[in-house]
Amino acid sequence: MRALTFLLLSCIITQSALAQDPAAEADATETRAVSSLTPQQIHAYREGRGMGAGRVADANGYPGPMHVLELAEVLELSDEQRAATAALMSAMKAEAGQLGKQLIAREQALDQQFVDRSVDGESLKVALMEIGELQARIRLAHLNAHIDQRALLSETQLESYSKSRREARAARGPGRQRDMGASMARCDSGTVRTLTVELLQIIHRRMQAAPDGPFSACPATPCA
Repeated sequence: MRALTFLLLSCIITQSALAQDPAAEADATETRAVSSLTPQQIHAYREGRGMGAGRVADANGYPGPMHVLELAEVLELSDEQRAATAALMSAMKAEAGQLGKQLIAREQALDQQFVDRSVDGESLKVALMEIGELQARIRLAHLNAHIDQRALLSETQLESYSKSRREARAARGPGRQRDMGASMARCDSGTVRTLTVELLQIIHRRMQAAPDGPFSACPATPCA
């Protein structure tokens, strides 16, 4: 329940930030022309964010530069390591961001084919192959950064990083990391409504199981 509450609050905060960020708001307006992408995904692609692209590396001892910088004090990074990691992250985001913008353009073009009723089997194949290649290149940019990042750290730092990341994943709750990451990528109003209903259902079930518990003050009808 705590993980679900955290995710719901994160979605609300993300939507609020997007509403106050002119760049994000401008990206969001493109959603009408990109049916397959949410405003949050468009913004993330433009910013060069991974959205889980480096998960396989991170889970197997290849740290990501962003998390390394977040754990800089724990890892006791030297000034040289901090500078190299920051440069690595900047280069990764720049490359992924440029590829992300190309991917958005390809998705817009595909969307327009369906709008114009001009799509056919061959044009669809070409469009999807182009989009697939861009997705692979974005993931490659992130995974290469993980490989390069590992070379910047000592074995002791790598062990400390893995321990810290395991503890962070455990704190979020077993089995929910993948679902939470996917939900954050599509953290739109529909997701917020779904999470709210799910959370209220959990509260209602706990009320029924423990009438005198901490949720007893919650009226039955609104919590149903």
